Amino acid sequence: MDYLINHYEKLYKKYDKSPLSLQHANISQQQKRYEIISTKIKPHFSIIDFGCGFADFYKFLSKNKNYYGKYTGIEIVPSFINENKKYFLKNQKVNFIDKNLLEIEKISSVDYSIACGTFNNFIPNIDVKEYLQNSLIRLFNISRVGISFNLLSTYVDYKDSSLFYFDPKDVFDYCKQKLSPYVELKHDYILNEGGYPYEYTIHVSKNSNI
Repeated sequence: MDYLINHYEKLYKKYDKSPLSLQHANISQQQKRYEIISTKIKPHFSIIDFGCGFADFYKFLSKNKNYYGKYTGIEIVPSFINENKKYFLKNQKVNFIDKNLLEIEKISSVDYSIACGTFNNFIPNIDVKEYLQNSLIRLFNISRVGISFNLLSTYVDYKDSSLFYFDPKDVFDYCKQKLSPYVELKHDYILNEGGYPYEYTIHVSKNSNI
């Protein structure tokens, strides 16, 4: 994961605490993603945010969804973790883990887990599909209600070699076969005005009541 750490540290050095450091084109795009990925989350849910960046998702929930649950951000980029610990110093409902999800020996169960933009990058010498699948299994196992995540779609006219694109049909099938029969795929939203749907969000629930 050193490649990812170095990549985001360079972005942080260039853009500071900006959505650009997290590979969001702008705040509007970031907020749109959060709106979609938060659909299943209730105000009281305890949450894991895998690849939390600056914990902007927590700020979004608190401001727009009347959120008051406990939030745990998982992040491997040291500069992001340092910023978070300073910003949330006095907030006892917020906690951070500075390890990769698959390297954490024990994680307390939560109601819901999300991963926003976490799997967008190509990572040299790593099977990114296997990394995604193992991460989804881990997140789903520690989540009492369900998980939501977004990915870049293979249904695009152009692909950036530094990014990774997942076939939505393959990911949907994997979730249905390995995680739960309750899978929802959303691939119709546009992040930029005049643009096209180049990413998608998947919600996986443990029952049909959410």
